[in-house]
Amino acid sequence: MTKSFHFNIRKARLNDVMHYQEVVSLHLNKTWNVMDFDEFYKQKLKSKEYSFLIMEDEEKKVAGGVILQDRHTFLDKFSFLEIQTFFVAPKYRKLNAADFLYEAIVATAVDKKVFKIQVGCYINSTLNQNFYTKRGFKVHKKLYTKDLY
Repeated sequence: MTKSFHFNIRKARLNDVMHYQEVVSLHLNKTWNVMDFDEFYKQKLKSKEYSFLIMEDEEKKVAGGVILQDRHTFLDKFSFLEIQTFFVAPKYRKLNAADFLYEAIVATAVDKKVFKIQVGCYINSTLNQNFYTKRGFKVHKKLYTKDLY
């Protein structure tokens, strides 16, 4: 029998950054410069153009998070919401945690009265591509890059 989980999604606070960094680092098996990570996410928290949401499990442990940016380009008539980062800790992935987090993204978009939601982070796996296409996202354009170093 699978345990049913309830997730709480709320606006991130400054003290959440350290816990979020621990969860992301553990999954990616990567050691970050904690000060860089801390500064980067705290800048996002303090800026009015970003929304940083934290997802907690029933024990108030960080289960994931998302950073959204309010965007408006000269090509777009209306503002839109861009998903900058979207992360769910592996142990919660089979518990539909990503669906809970995505519902919070949609609710934020509705509250902000934006025209569309766009994915701004790299989608490098079939799993991620399937997640977005199941929710009606379409590939809009290709991104060309060149490494200089």
